[in-house]
Amino acid sequence: MVITASKSFSYIAPEIFEIDNYKKFELLKFGHNKRAEITERWVSLGIEEQISEETLYRESGELKSRLDSIIRGNIVPPKPIYILMLLQMFEAYSQQNLKLTNSGHCYQELIYQAFRQAGILQNDVSSYLNILTELAWFQHKNTDVLLENELDIFFNGYEKEYLKIDRKKVKNNLEYSSILTVLDGRLKFKYPYLFYFFVAKKIAEGFSNNKEIKSEISVLLNELHREDYANILVFVTHHTKDDWILEEIQITLMELFEKEEKTDLSRDKLSFMEDFLTEIPNLVMEKREVSEERKKHNLRLDSIEKERSESKDEIIDSNGLLAQINKVFKGMEIAGQIIRNRHASLSRESLYSLVEQSSGTGLRFLNFFISMSDATKTEVVRSIEVHLQEHPNLTNEQIEKIAESTFLQITYGIINGVIRKIASAIGSKEAYEIYEQLEERTGTPAIILLNSAISMSFNKKLNIKKIQETSKKISNNVVCSRILRELVIQHTYMFPVEYQDKQKLSECLDISVRGQRLLDRNKKTKE
Repeated sequence: MVITASKSFSYIAPEIFEIDNYKKFELLKFGHNKRAEITERWVSLGIEEQISEETLYRESGELKSRLDSIIRGNIVPPKPIYILMLLQMFEAYSQQNLKLTNSGHCYQELIYQAFRQAGILQNDVSSYLNILTELAWFQHKNTDVLLENELDIFFNGYEKEYLKIDRKKVKNNLEYSSILTVLDGRLKFKYPYLFYFFVAKKIAEGFSNNKEIKSEISVLLNELHREDYANILVFVTHHTKDDWILEEIQITLMELFEKEEKTDLSRDKLSFMEDFLTEIPNLVMEKREVSEERKKHNLRLDSIEKERSESKDEIIDSNGLLAQINKVFKGMEIAGQIIRNRHASLSRESLYSLVEQSSGTGLRFLNFFISMSDATKTEVVRSIEVHLQEHPNLTNEQIEKIAESTFLQITYGIINGVIRKIASAIGSKEAYEIYEQLEERTGTPAIILLNSAISMSFNKKLNIKKIQETSKKISNNVVCSRILRELVIQHTYMFPVEYQDKQKLSECLDISVRGQRLLDRNKKTKE
């Protein structure tokens, strides 16, 4: 016998002795690894024997990216039922509100399904949406939660502006539908996406004629480093197609590290790293199974998410350096959401401006980091040397060399990581023309590399000719050439690539592909 119950049942379960002999289980959230598994099964359903690895990983990868975009740090609970509901929405999409983006529609559909579960009639839906919008705004302006007995304060204010409602019925329906929840006498939205959705709805609908809302937008943008404020702004972009949100986001991006130039990652700017990179071992495409590498990658993402959820949020000065860095990445992510969700409705000029501003913000921060690293190199190396002196077996020369190597390795790793982060934040498969246009107009190694990273991340397929051209353009730049090689190698680990293509890559990038022919032969034997 299997008995299922909601989470609130756990509060009274200890009092029911009859279930003591039952084994108790809790449905866990689907992390990155489980989401990858279910999207692969979804894509291959019914065609398991016919579907190629290339098609399977490309389509399931795109599907998982859409899931990850909706789930966004668990603001939607990634439980199996929600994952399946979202997959069904993606497949049987029906536009209900043209003012919403595709992602915004998914959030709204989850809310509509909750209404239907509570038996809320279609004629009453607009009333409930309005109540929730005003309640979310009331909580946002006061506190994230209300004492249950304070709900009447909200209703009193609500009924001064809108028609009277059946308060008890509304509260019961919203609790039954799992939109609101009461815990320890406190009333709150059960899941974060619900709160963000309705606060953003209020902002989107009232920005043009409400001074209080205009003022609040300034607060949200100034505190963009906060996760909750960044999420509210993302949801605002789902609710409105008006230009004001684009302008506000771009102004904020322009002001971040505004005194810095965009790094071009030119050879002369990175000359202090050349000797270090020429001494380290050459890169090799190792013999690896794509399925295993993808699993390792997703498990690593799960581990990172777990660490973040367990760490306590720090109170950060909104004008401090750490906050400014966080704002850079949050701002780029919001810009990326707009690019991916509205690529079909924004003009080419608007898309270009957004890509240029968001990528420029990331490159200005990277220029700040490189300048700081080069200027403080002596101090940092000396600090590392002090820690290494605890090892008596190392000579002073060895300590100095290890310290310098460690510093340069960290610097290279951050340059590599920031380029990849910019690409993942602002990239879009559909907007590839815009990135090509940016590369044509600027032609800097940084933009060339960024365009390559976006192409590999979002197209899921290597463009051999493009990689060959890119390699020639940056052939005299040791740092950028190495990053390009690492991007290509990582792609071959995550997606199937034919042996002939690996040979072409080996020639143009000077990468050894030892062991690959045997691996490909084994795959063909299995097929």
